[in-house]
Amino acid sequence: MGARSPLLLLAFLAALLLPHAARATSPAQQLADRYAPVVVLKNEPTPCSKSGERWRPVPVEIVLGNPEILLRGPGKKHPIVDVAPTAADLYRKGAKYFLNFPGDPLQPGCTYARDGRRFARGKPSIAYAHIAREPGVGDRLALQYFFFYYFNAYNDLHEADWEGIQLVFDVGSVGEALRTHPVEVGYAQHDGGERARWDSRKLQKDGDHVIVYSASGSHASYYSRALWLGRSRSQGVGCDDTRGPGRRVLLGARLLPTHVDSRASPNAWLAFTGRWGQKEPGANNGPTGPNTKPRWTHPITWQESLRTRSFKTARSPYGPSVSGAYCGTVAAGSDVLNRSFGSRWKTFGAALGLLALVGVLAIFLVRRTTWRPTGGPIRARRDCGQILGKALRIYAGRFWLFVAIGLISFVFAVVGKALERLTEEALSTVTHVDLKFDFATFLADLVAIGAGTAVIVDHLDRGSSIHWWRAVRLSLGKLWTLLGANLLELVVFVALMLSIVGIPWGIRNSVAWSLTPQEVMLGGHSTRTAPWASIRLVRGNWWRSAVLVALLFLLALVAGPVVGLDLLLFTSISPFDVDLIGSLVYALVLPYVGIATTLLYFDLLERFEEAPEPASARQRARGWWRRLRARPAA
Repeated sequence: MGARSPLLLLAFLAALLLPHAARATSPAQQLADRYAPVVVLKNEPTPCSKSGERWRPVPVEIVLGNPEILLRGPGKKHPIVDVAPTAADLYRKGAKYFLNFPGDPLQPGCTYARDGRRFARGKPSIAYAHIAREPGVGDRLALQYFFFYYFNAYNDLHEADWEGIQLVFDVGSVGEALRTHPVEVGYAQHDGGERARWDSRKLQKDGDHVIVYSASGSHASYYSRALWLGRSRSQGVGCDDTRGPGRRVLLGARLLPTHVDSRASPNAWLAFTGRWGQKEPGANNGPTGPNTKPRWTHPITWQESLRTRSFKTARSPYGPSVSGAYCGTVAAGSDVLNRSFGSRWKTFGAALGLLALVGVLAIFLVRRTTWRPTGGPIRARRDCGQILGKALRIYAGRFWLFVAIGLISFVFAVVGKALERLTEEALSTVTHVDLKFDFATFLADLVAIGAGTAVIVDHLDRGSSIHWWRAVRLSLGKLWTLLGANLLELVVFVALMLSIVGIPWGIRNSVAWSLTPQEVMLGGHSTRTAPWASIRLVRGNWWRSAVLVALLFLLALVAGPVVGLDLLLFTSISPFDVDLIGSLVYALVLPYVGIATTLLYFDLLERFEEAPEPASARQRARGWWRRLRARPAA
């Protein structure tokens, strides 16, 4: 008996452990472990930084049994049903119930970043796996992964976020799936998603683990790094960002059943059909759980509804980026909308006040200038309205000449950017430095538009014709003078702005320096004298010059994006083509800006020549002394 005791003990321990071992290595768990995804989370430069990812996929236990989390129920004021609700407390709670986290989702600040990090400390990064079959669809099986994030910080703001992916097998059982590979994958993105074949080049894998690039804040799943553009509910409205370095996290797989029939189950929370975050208006409402998603019961139908591609934002070949303007506009509009939910009357009053201010300013500017007549010689005194009208007539009268100037500036910019990109890639490989200054656009604007247009307008004023290529050659002949003058202006401007007390002079000079190309090309000034000549020319007419230059700058800045945004929102044109069209619009508007700036230069010249010679310092001192002596004694 004594000799058999160790054997009986081993048999008893084996009987206890075998069920757990079998459960841990069940075919379904093996399948979930084999294909568990790798999520790439964008690095967070600093705590609470909006440019990185502040949350990771975690177990729901971070909010279950947590004394800082409330379960609220139906009613006008959403009364508290439970504090620190557990999985059992959520069991079969319906759509009118919701979890409430600490903080205000519409004004999140750093609260959710800190709490999410605090609650998740020591918890693993996981994905909830689910084996799904669709009724009526034989021999097709879906392996789904759901990711739970503590907060969603996209254009919409809401507590908790459920995202995920799925892999589709052309087999009918888990055992068969273990002996083959998926045929397709689907990545969820907002209300839609994107699919790819298992052997597609866009699908990145680490062995059998697919790599998922999680968009910063929104957690939408993508196949690579980029700034992704969405212009519908299924794509998301706005831009998802997966760019930049990120940390790779291999997620552990926790298998979920399709149904839960007992509140005692550790997965009892799966029967909860309420909201996993605070109730808020519209898209800021907390999300429902994975069991409420259409793909939970109809994975193949969902898979077939997905797009085969997503749209990357493009780098604008020339001028302001339409895609960038779209991303910024949607983000700003969403911010205003989110704030309005918290304080509607204040937001409404501020918007009404701003609209009234813009209207009054527009009426004031229109009434302060003269618009007609716009004829007469080119070199003449004109009000701002007359300058704008005359510039339009000159552009229309020599339309193809100025179009050629605009297109050559576009070509210069595109070629220059291609060379810049090669240089950036070479430098970033060696030094890991990413250049940001758009020198190609600056050079094209300066030479082809600023200087070239001034030369053409000057020849038209003298009654002679000039070919666009000769205007460009003359501009290139003064290239180093132009660049030197701009560099000198930049140095002076930076020095003034850094001195703080010199900021008003920096702003004043920046308006005057918009006429530097004309001073170089038409005034014959050198690198050293051109900036000061333009300052002297604008003196006494700074405000009207500033208004006109600001209007022209605004026109150049918004023309391309306004046209591009219309195409982006109301057509199916790709973002690359939209940015290309926006660049062409920018190139065609800039000659008009150049003509109007040259007319302003001629106007200021006429006024300067007609003005009396300013008194010297000695003459002003003598006049002051005479007036003082002539004052009668008290």
